[in-house]
Amino acid sequence: MNEPVRQLEVRVGSATDALTPLSRATRSFAATPVQWLALATIAIAAVVADQVTKHVVAANLRLGERLHVVGPFSVRHVENSGIAFGLFANATPAVIAATAIAIAWMLVYFARSGARRQRLESRRPRPTRLRHGLPRLPLLAGVQPRGQLHRDRSRDPARRARPRRARTTGATGQRSASRPLTRLVVPPEAAGERLDRHLAGLPGVGSRAAAERLLDAGAVLVDGQARGKSHKLAGGEEIEIEPPAPAAAEPAVAPLELMVAYADEHLLVVDKPAGVVVHPAPGHAAGTLAQALAAAGAEGGEEDRPGIVHRLDRDTSGLLVVARSQQTYERLQRLVRRRALTREYLALVVGRPRSRSGTIDAPIGRDRHDRFRHSLDTATPRAAVTHFELEELLPRHALLRVRLETGRTHQIRVHLAAIDLPVAGDPIYGLKGDLGLERQFLHAARLAFAHPVTGAAVDVSSPLPPDLAAALRAARS
Repeated sequence: MNEPVRQLEVRVGSATDALTPLSRATRSFAATPVQWLALATIAIAAVVADQVTKHVVAANLRLGERLHVVGPFSVRHVENSGIAFGLFANATPAVIAATAIAIAWMLVYFARSGARRQRLESRRPRPTRLRHGLPRLPLLAGVQPRGQLHRDRSRDPARRARPRRARTTGATGQRSASRPLTRLVVPPEAAGERLDRHLAGLPGVGSRAAAERLLDAGAVLVDGQARGKSHKLAGGEEIEIEPPAPAAAEPAVAPLELMVAYADEHLLVVDKPAGVVVHPAPGHAAGTLAQALAAAGAEGGEEDRPGIVHRLDRDTSGLLVVARSQQTYERLQRLVRRRALTREYLALVVGRPRSRSGTIDAPIGRDRHDRFRHSLDTATPRAAVTHFELEELLPRHALLRVRLETGRTHQIRVHLAAIDLPVAGDPIYGLKGDLGLERQFLHAARLAFAHPVTGAAVDVSSPLPPDLAAALRAARS
């Protein structure tokens, strides 16, 4: 089986303006067939024009005769001794050798330059404006700079995303006793603080995630109005907090049976199957991994996601490390922040990588046009770095070992799709149903770290689950 091109280091990132994603392969012979055809056409046309000109001049002009063409230009029939218009009459072999070297160098440069600055996404139509934080006039809030109405900005974003709740009253006009209203006044020293940060510091809220859930549910009003999580407080505002109505009871779901790959008194490493949500979310209130972990003694962090310091997508299988105490949870968090937690994935991608190893360094965030996707075209970019190595080259696919340096939502899937290597079976960023897959071919195959309490090396691996193993066999055939 043919090997891929020379072992290179591919680095994908953004230009200095952090807006234009570019791909860079420092030694990749990646000029396209169209580029090679264009080069050959130019070279052939130059040779043909030279020979035709010589033939026409020799057939129509005597030696030494001159013919005026236009303006200062004329054609004269001369005979050179040697080459280069007779300047190197006695050095013909040296000139030929130098010319051949120059042509070869030009061809190599042309071949290499094809992949140096390959655009991953089209340039944005205009540069973004400065984020000075100044409010826009309400009349102009829904209009873009070029006068185009933006559907998603047709109303105040805070009101759209977090609609004002309906006041719950009983038959006597009184509020429901089951949903007590909390009122408080923002102290002057909190001026300039973000709303979500301020809420997270309140005893009844306790975390940024809990604050965001309250804001998303429309359970917080500032001076009678719903505000976004990034709203800056001025001090003196009245904040009303009403817990959202309890969700309707969902059908009972059998508790998830954990597959434990490593365990001690301080932490667990579990092997999550595909199709399982890590923690409760809208539409997934039961049957989550977090609930099974709580039953297994996981502790630390938020109540509804005990001990969890990193996550996997619902349809991504593989290893997760979970704390069994608050102290271990905090130390694991420090490992993640220091990027000392090695997370390796196996990903089957469609296509052939241009290099055996590479680094994708491109900020990602929620897509500008589709809130359910993440991409490089985002108004909220966050640093994201992914490393990959070629494990196996297949006829139409490649098996990659991917290592995360950061942990953004959908990071591997977005980054690999950005360099034209979409994950097989990925219904959002790749080729849905490829090789009969019902999910993306992405498996968290290895976790390695220094134990946060004992300092001992922990290195755990997980084999491919049956559905991915079958797809890999199909890709090899």
